[in-house]
Amino acid sequence: MFGSQTSADKPIQLYHFGNPKVQCHLLEPDDELKQDIHYYWHIKIAQGPVDLTVIPDNAIDFIMSPDVADFAAVYFPAAEMFTIALEGPVSYAGVCFQFGKIERFFDISTNEMRCLAEGASTLQHLRLDKIVNQLQGEKSLARIKSAFNTEFLNRKNHKRKSPEKMATVDVPRLIAAMQQTVGDAGMSDLAARFELSDRQFRRILTNMFGFGPKKIQRIVRLQLAIRELMHAEREGVLDGFYDDAHRIRELRTLTGMTPGDIRRLAEIYNQSK
Repeated sequence: MFGSQTSADKPIQLYHFGNPKVQCHLLEPDDELKQDIHYYWHIKIAQGPVDLTVIPDNAIDFIMSPDVADFAAVYFPAAEMFTIALEGPVSYAGVCFQFGKIERFFDISTNEMRCLAEGASTLQHLRLDKIVNQLQGEKSLARIKSAFNTEFLNRKNHKRKSPEKMATVDVPRLIAAMQQTVGDAGMSDLAARFELSDRQFRRILTNMFGFGPKKIQRIVRLQLAIRELMHAEREGVLDGFYDDAHRIRELRTLTGMTPGDIRRLAEIYNQSK
């Protein structure tokens, strides 16, 4: 939910750029989990109010707090940038699942997950009480990472019943194709490539992501554009937009930033590493 990818296999958080009151850490999952989970993350909010800006992406995040015992939630992809008002000091930890992979760790479908209320409902239905309680008051990133690895390796290796769900598509293949597909005709061609009618294609994607093909396309192009712009040494930006005007308009709409703004933030980030 919070990140945008800067390489094919290495997501990075962008929402904390330029905000000194937010400390962010990414943690690598166990090798056996990397095909399902992008990363674990931990953020620490300093004293006082903070507006956390969230950049659109196509991942699903499980979120809990080492400081708030009854908080847990599953956040689904957002089609546009938004902000979350937080009051520090407080910390949060989460698991960023690759889209289409979260169901294998739980007994319910993504559609059912969407209906869960933050807190007790999420804890009960996803059986997350143990991991949330275990991490209360935890400050060590290493122990947070270890606890997540243990929990989700156990879930993955334990044979679970498959939640009932409608037909799906190969998500990595779909996203790669969407980055280069333009307009209504392109969407029809894309549906045909997956041997689906336009109506089937729209219904399946809405079921999986919560919105239709065009919004998903906007998100994956945004991610690709940010990834390209983060590499300041690159002259060209190969992200599937029609032209520079199209790119600038979409970036402003979805993130509130221009390509130049993102390049300047990238320079600050790269110098700090």
